[in-house]
Amino acid sequence: MTIRTYIGLGSNLGDSKHILVEAVLKLSSLGTVQVSKLYQSPPMGPQDQPHYLNAVVQLDTELSP
Repeated sequence: MTIRTYIGLGSNLGDSKHILVEAVLKLSSLGTVQVSKLYQSPPMGPQDQPHYLNAVVQLDTELSP
């Protein structure tokens, strides 16, 4: 049975886009993925840090929760 999951991804350290791409590639080894557009959001808490780059991944997998 296929289970549909949604996973939120975010990074504000180093090469955030590369980090998110690597995460999606690793998730794709678990099943079929679809990825939202990338978007930026300001940091919560201390403002002296970079903005976050975010995405949501839909993963259809045969793995159990």
